[in-house]
Amino acid sequence: MQCVCVYDSRSIQAEEFAEQVHQLYGWEVFDSKTFVLPEHSEDFIFITLGGDGLLLHVTRLLSAISNFPRVYPINYGTIGFLTNNRTQAVNLEKKIRTAVPSLLKFLKVDLNFTNGEKSTQYALNDVSILRQTGQATYMKISINGITRIEELVADGIVISTPAGSTAYNFSVGGPIFGLNSGLLGVHPVSPFRPRYWRGALLSDQSTIEIEMLQIYKRPASVNVDSKHFHDIERIKVCLCKDRGVELLFDKQFTMEDKILSEQFSI
Repeated sequence: MQCVCVYDSRSIQAEEFAEQVHQLYGWEVFDSKTFVLPEHSEDFIFITLGGDGLLLHVTRLLSAISNFPRVYPINYGTIGFLTNNRTQAVNLEKKIRTAVPSLLKFLKVDLNFTNGEKSTQYALNDVSILRQTGQATYMKISINGITRIEELVADGIVISTPAGSTAYNFSVGGPIFGLNSGLLGVHPVSPFRPRYWRGALLSDQSTIEIEMLQIYKRPASVNVDSKHFHDIERIKVCLCKDRGVELLFDKQFTMEDKILSEQFSI
């Protein structure tokens, strides 16, 4: 088994664990600031020592070499919902060999900017449009080419995958839904009009388009996971069929277990 370990350079404990891993197994170790993809690393398993942010950062880099890279994440951050609990270095190889894989697919996000530029980005958790100034955003929402809301007035909107449904989506009042639910969540942030619209659950085969209205008076920005973009004119979001990540979780507490636990938390 070939593994590469990437640790959060801000965490002394993560660095110490990475050094133990290198001494025990001889695996390559990088800090998050200097991480580069090793040659011929398509079949490697990547270990991340940090929070969800580090995992998302590493996953984006790995997407350049593999459609579904394998990652075993360990929590050396804060919440770390997408990560495993900490373990002793001597037990790590066995835990990876017996881990249960969860296949998470990316959201493909096509961005159009007010200056005419375009960009395509990928999100594992969610995409959020937020007001860029003190004024609310005005948005038109279309699903599969059909306009569903002519004008949503709100602070923003969140589009989430099942993995991301426990995060920002949940904090704005959206439900948590399982990995195999076949759903995407679309939920507004502080909606004003339509006053009683509280969002929707859509098939993950849907294409979601959001056009910003009054863009020069009411500019908006977009967060694609942890990447931030200003001055957005419109976005189109759909689920990738052939691009994502295979996360490895301890068999005692799989990704599905984590989501189920969140659904019934009090």
